[in-house]
Amino acid sequence: MKTLSQEVLSNIAGFLPQRHGEKQVRPAIATVSRTWQHAIEPFTFAFLRITSHDLDAFESAFARSRAR
Repeated sequence: MKTLSQEVLSNIAGFLPQRHGEKQVRPAIATVSRTWQHAIEPFTFAFLRITSHDLDAFESAFARSRAR
């Protein structure tokens, strides 16, 4: 087997710390590959809270995103 399954990578991602010192760990790992991106994103957006006051900033942050 050359690669780990998405389920295994997602389980590994759950054990990764959010930060190491001052640096964020998960966002950097999400850039390794699409497989890792899919494993990391549920943890990145698990606590996303948007209020009506935040909608303009949210829209501008994701206006150019491919992940709409």
